[in-house]
Amino acid sequence: MGAKPIPESPDTRADDAAPTTTASGACCWCEDYPREVSTNARQDYYRRFYGGAAASGRAPVKFRLIAALSTLEIKVEIRFHFVNVSASLEQLPECEELTRAGANRWNNQLKIRVEDPECGTKDLKVVFMVVNSASSPHYTIKLHNPIPPTQTDKGDTVLGRAYVVGDVMHVGIDTKEWTFFHEYGHCFGLPDEYGYSDDFTEQVVYLRPDGTQDPAIGVDRPAQRTSMSTHGIYTVRARHGYGIAIELQKLLREKLGRTVRCTVVKPTT
Repeated sequence: MGAKPIPESPDTRADDAAPTTTASGACCWCEDYPREVSTNARQDYYRRFYGGAAASGRAPVKFRLIAALSTLEIKVEIRFHFVNVSASLEQLPECEELTRAGANRWNNQLKIRVEDPECGTKDLKVVFMVVNSASSPHYTIKLHNPIPPTQTDKGDTVLGRAYVVGDVMHVGIDTKEWTFFHEYGHCFGLPDEYGYSDDFTEQVVYLRPDGTQDPAIGVDRPAQRTSMSTHGIYTVRARHGYGIAIELQKLLREKLGRTVRCTVVKPTT
């Protein structure tokens, strides 16, 4: 199957996206810069703690980041290979459709401000994409009936629930759109914000693009329910864009040779 990104809207380039040239001759907001991201999200985007002690292990994450300055967009493209394990081949198209629907739920949720000392400041929207790729996937989605059990960081066995381990997402024939939305978040580096144990000592700390840390989040707190904590909730917080902003900032500093700063401005909290 060929590449099939989520359809984008027709060219809606904002007036303020028009490229400009500085006195030094730099062309501002006119180039697009792609990069393949492959990192350990548990080290670079967040930390997880149990009773004050940092959790061990890795959370590998892979995606293609495109700094589309010419259209004031940040594109997050994730390539998936869809594989039937114990369901039926006829059910794979629906699995792909649900993956796209889940990814699309992230669109229009995040905006990142790019502050360039030479070109000024622009706010760029984040666009999430799904590409079907059997030849060079970032992740393989395995369709089961039923989903096999897995273990949490604490060693507890979990039955019948979709999950991502390494570069494989396991889903079932009854997995719904919200779950694909949640699991897609893991694919660009977000942690679970619910607890893996009953002692309520777990915390997640997100890392900001400026190198500081967000306040620790106590998991399983009703007031903090988000897309990454609670089934059926689509709430997105600013911290959910930190990893993308971190990667965007590194990319633009490398390509432009300037101290560009990136911050998440939508949502505001």
